[in-house]
Amino acid sequence: MPRHSKNNTALSFFTYAEGKALNYGTKRQRLGRDSMREFDACFLCLQRARDPICCDQGHLYCKECILENLLAQKKEIRRQQNLLEARAKDEIEESKRKEQMAKEAVIHNFERQQVRIAPSSGSKTEESTKVSTDNSTKTTNNSTKTIDNGKSPDSTKSIKAIESGETLQAGKKREFRLDEDEVEAIAIREQQDAMKRLDEEQAVASKPKLPNFWLPSLTPSADPDKIKSVKLQTMCTASDPEHPFGVKNFIPTKFTEDIDPNTKKSSFVCPSCRKTLTNSVKICLMKRCGHVICKTCVEKFVKNSKQCFVCGEKCRSKDIADMSGEGTGFASGGGPVMAERFDVAFQ
Repeated sequence: MPRHSKNNTALSFFTYAEGKALNYGTKRQRLGRDSMREFDACFLCLQRARDPICCDQGHLYCKECILENLLAQKKEIRRQQNLLEARAKDEIEESKRKEQMAKEAVIHNFERQQVRIAPSSGSKTEESTKVSTDNSTKTTNNSTKTIDNGKSPDSTKSIKAIESGETLQAGKKREFRLDEDEVEAIAIREQQDAMKRLDEEQAVASKPKLPNFWLPSLTPSADPDKIKSVKLQTMCTASDPEHPFGVKNFIPTKFTEDIDPNTKKSSFVCPSCRKTLTNSVKICLMKRCGHVICKTCVEKFVKNSKQCFVCGEKCRSKDIADMSGEGTGFASGGGPVMAERFDVAFQ
């Protein structure tokens, strides 16, 4: 093998050494015990929950933390609503402005057409009226001559009557009527055509006249996004996907505390089997009363008797929520034990 083949850097992919040197690709790291949230820790502050409160899906919070979070969410919802209302007003004003421009364009086109049809001076109109009057007199003289050359007076009277009737009918102007609906439809159609023409003209005018996109005069302006619907309800952020959560859904959680007489350290235990609760123990929450019991005792006692082991409150299967911890850091302890991250090279 030649010497320079080991230094070949013209490959279409990164070698293992190059990927490590550039921190390129997906990096995986095994999570330890320190990376796991405790079963009695708040999802927001990650400390032991003070005045613990759970949602209907068993996510644990401090009362102070969740109230601050809900207040912040309501402020954000109100801010987004105000922003959407302002955008809606701007869109309405923009549509009105476009409609006004379209109406002005229609009126301008109509006036230009009328100017082309109308005569340029008044002398030509006078001459045309004189010619029309001369022609009308000639036609009346010819008609009288034909009547005089007739044979009988009755026929002449009938002819005169017919002619008089015809002249009356010819003297009347024809009435051209349109329904209001037709007039409105025509006006709307012309207005829409004018708006389309204006949009096309704006699109042509917005095209860059030079290929230099970095010039400030030729930088395109980004139109604001369309109005999207905003969530109108506070959400529980501990789950993926998020679910609705409010003050009315608060479940005060009651842990059973046990103090060691030797070390005088307090720990949470199951009220039925007195087993110390840790991340390796699966625990459940009774939604009706808020007591926390390990899952083995729930399967043995609560589901069979359909009542809480501590207070005797009625408890069905749908009133039991799982609130186990994230795991112990081992593969069999539950929860994710691997973290992945993807980085782009040369960044």
